[in-house]
Amino acid sequence: MTTLYIGIDPGSTGAVAFLRGDEAWGEVMDTKDGAGVADLIRSQLREGFRVHAAIEKVHSMPGNAASSMFKFGEAFGVPKGVLQALQIPLSLVSPKDWNDRAFRDRKRPKAKQERKEAARVAATELWPAASLTRKKDQAVAEALWMALVLRERG
Repeated sequence: MTTLYIGIDPGSTGAVAFLRGDEAWGEVMDTKDGAGVADLIRSQLREGFRVHAAIEKVHSMPGNAASSMFKFGEAFGVPKGVLQALQIPLSLVSPKDWNDRAFRDRKRPKAKQERKEAARVAATELWPAASLTRKKDQAVAEALWMALVLRERG
């Protein structure tokens, strides 16, 4: 039976990505938009497919304003609720886990923005048909790496 793996990078400029066999695709979106997240995921569900989702295991960052952290928490909680409502099994993937996978065979940049871009480039090499050409596609690339970690966990 084929499995559809879903990766979610939470945030106002987050993404939902899909991995099925060698096919990879995704969409940049505000993951606080529960209806949008649900519609996108439902549009990819097929009869006879198993589905498993991964969402980035996030934590608060010291020094961020309370309202900013509340919005980020919402961007994490809303897709979790959507997955639960759709009865899709969910696993958390740490940033370290998906970074370890993305940079398994390459140098990992230390600076965060350089690392995000390098992860996008690496994803483009692994999934050339995914069309990850824009800077904002870094979120889709991260979500794809999460889906791949989930697939490799079995």
